[in-house]
Amino acid sequence: MSIRGVLGMPPGIQVLPRRHICKALPGVNGLSAKDKRKPALVKLWQFQNLDVVQGVPSIPEPVQSGGAPTDATYITQTAHAGLSNEQALSTLQTGIVRVANGSGVLSSLKDNLTADRPPHYNDDSAANYSVGSRWIYVSPPVAEEYVCVDATAGAARWQRLTGHYRSRRSWAIQAATGTSYTNYGIPLPTPAGTVTDPNDAADKMINHQTPTTAGTAVGLISATFDLFQAQWYPTIIFKIRVGSAITNVRHWIGYFPSAPTNSDSPPNNSLAFRFSSVAGDTQWRGVIRGTSDFVTPGIGPTVVANGLYILKIRVMNVTAAYFSVNGSPEEWNAVSFAGNVNLGWAARVINTTTAQRDLRIAWVYGEMGAGLVA
Repeated sequence: MSIRGVLGMPPGIQVLPRRHICKALPGVNGLSAKDKRKPALVKLWQFQNLDVVQGVPSIPEPVQSGGAPTDATYITQTAHAGLSNEQALSTLQTGIVRVANGSGVLSSLKDNLTADRPPHYNDDSAANYSVGSRWIYVSPPVAEEYVCVDATAGAARWQRLTGHYRSRRSWAIQAATGTSYTNYGIPLPTPAGTVTDPNDAADKMINHQTPTTAGTAVGLISATFDLFQAQWYPTIIFKIRVGSAITNVRHWIGYFPSAPTNSDSPPNNSLAFRFSSVAGDTQWRGVIRGTSDFVTPGIGPTVVANGLYILKIRVMNVTAAYFSVNGSPEEWNAVSFAGNVNLGWAARVINTTTAQRDLRIAWVYGEMGAGLVA
């Protein structure tokens, strides 16, 4: 029988000599061309599943039986229904990809690199941000970069990384010996009210007490009201303790163009904290006043008798003010206010009835600059 009959090949197909097949198919079945010249090895060739191209047999690509292994994780650009264990890159948030040590699981940090505002407390885990997320606010004269340090839902905290001040200036007022204050960088204010040294265990403080005359304001107020402007990116921080009686009382602490009075609304162009039992406040509230009041929700813990508080206000780009109490997440408010109005500062308590009220002050610290540079 001919070789065509042995191989079961149909008529019309050319059967080449072995040397021609070796020449046409070098490396078949792992054999070198030299090995294929050995008759003893010819029997290793497999013809039964060969395709024929122009009369010359060719070896099909090997196919692994059983599909892809299921004990490995596959990284794909998009999800694939044929894989039982995979991570599709398309499902991750836009941002930096992280690999978990040990498991190899991929995750990503959501970023916002073209933001039209600074981040605030609602830019949180519910919005897919996490610790380490970056945020770039591109609108100021020089872009500002932030990093998320706490992504707790409804209480996110972001730390500004960039933004050094041109002509940076710092200043402070601090309780010193007895009932006197020392000053650094700004004129020394005149204390108002009955002033005593309460020997406060938390810090050196000076207590200011109202008389029994209703509507009397005591505390500290800046010597002049031409120290700051909102366009200078000012930040101010107060460390205070409220008195043992916090009813029938108003507290005003922050930036003002003139002295705050016995009212739940401050002078125009003020940016300040308010705690007013008359207004029904139970927490500190940030108040921004252009020609009308904008009052934030309550910030920080509930105000309690003899409570100790660190109150911080910072102004950014004349379009946003940030309020924080005892390091709480900042309450951010995008309310326009005049940038070129001269301001001073005050930390005052006002009694609204014929009873004495107290306010202790440890220090006031501030800084400002002419604008941000890279």
